[in-house]
Amino acid sequence: MNTLHLLNEAVNFAASVHRTQKRKGSDVPYITHPLAVSLILSRVSKDDNVIIAGILHDTIEDCEPYGSITKNLIEKKFNPEIAAIVDDLTEQDKTLPWAIRKLAAFTHIKSMSHESLLVKSADVLHNLLSLNDDIETLGDKHFPNSMHLNQTR
Repeated sequence: MNTLHLLNEAVNFAASVHRTQKRKGSDVPYITHPLAVSLILSRVSKDDNVIIAGILHDTIEDCEPYGSITKNLIEKKFNPEIAAIVDDLTEQDKTLPWAIRKLAAFTHIKSMSHESLLVKSADVLHNLLSLNDDIETLGDKHFPNSMHLNQTR
């Protein structure tokens, strides 16, 4: 399968499994996030598998309905390299409390492949850029349960 076809398949697949989702705290369709991640990756890598994994990076973890997308499915639809990267970025047990999941994800970074680290970095970068945009647009009202950002100590 040629790269352009695989890229198109990844966009269609991600758009389908994220079709009902929105970015946290907004009406922005979720698909904008994996597309932005892949765009960031295209600026730092020529590896098509990395760029396509960026599009698919949340499909196992955040698909609709949860559990319907697996590493094996991604391997069959795309290839083993893409599936390995996506799986490497996936929280393995979403039934655990948030803090435990995030600590496990943070600890796992040390064992990630170079390709997975590229995707993880692009994911974090896009999330931070989005958060910054939200703060600039909405101010600290975006964080109703947190200390006000402009409050002095």
